[in-house]
Amino acid sequence: MKPEPYPHPQYPNVTLWDLPGIGTPNFTAHQYLKQVEFEKFDFFIIISAGRFRENDAKLAQEIKKMGKSFYFVRAKIDNDLHAAEQSQREYNQENTLQKIREDCIQ
Repeated sequence: MKPEPYPHPQYPNVTLWDLPGIGTPNFTAHQYLKQVEFEKFDFFIIISAGRFRENDAKLAQEIKKMGKSFYFVRAKIDNDLHAAEQSQREYNQENTLQKIREDCIQ
């Protein structure tokens, strides 16, 4: 619901911040950057349990405009693999993983 700091246990000058999700009722995409004071952060990790969505793309574009870097982390891949296995007649784990990778890159 609000930016939450997590100081690194061994490096006092490093703090990880858990930011609210973009595009929620309290943090609309239009106001998100201002609300979470985006410019004060040095680096970003965008974590998504699903496909890279429009709001993720907007966020990535804004990060790049600021001259900063980010990683996109695709979480819960095991759920996607299980769903593909259940729904595909000729399931191939490596093909499914490759399709997910390509989707992330696009």
